[in-house]
Amino acid sequence: MISNQLISTHAQKVLQFLLMHPAKIYYEREIARGTKISYGSANNVLRQLCKEGLIEKKSEGRMCYYSLDAANPYIREFKILSNLAILEPLVERLKPHTRRIILYGSWANGTDSEESDIDLFIVTSSEDKVRSIINKFSNSSRIVNRKIQAVITTLADLLDQDEKDKVFAKEVEQGKILWEKEINEDNL
Repeated sequence: MISNQLISTHAQKVLQFLLMHPAKIYYEREIARGTKISYGSANNVLRQLCKEGLIEKKSEGRMCYYSLDAANPYIREFKILSNLAILEPLVERLKPHTRRIILYGSWANGTDSEESDIDLFIVTSSEDKVRSIINKFSNSSRIVNRKIQAVITTLADLLDQDEKDKVFAKEVEQGKILWEKEINEDNL
């Protein structure tokens, strides 16, 4: 069972740092600098996360190196949660201009790497406005070196699309609905 260590701010910072660079291996001081926490705090958190089985430790001489344990199911779920938190400001900006926003692909299932695109499926009648908002968000520091790959469609095109590309429709269907406008009977 995972202890309350995951709720600690320092543990979240360390995990978030490692999640953004999942394939890399870091020594303690790099993690402390990257997370802007003290070396002592980083050391305590890293030891606890190793004990919990969330990260792996490799020693070479007096140096200790740390990386994510990608096989751990908690890491995958934390990664999904982290990805959703990163996208929340974008979703909030898009809400007034969209009917539905779905995250699919590797970012939705927690298997993304540093090279992974952020795959979004968006239903809207304001494509230009939505693209403008996405472009502004793409240039923000929250998603450094991550490209947003948005499939933008209208509600009418969505109905045709399901029949045309069943494989793509299935992948989107398995994604995470980030936002969906409620359909009010008065609007029908």
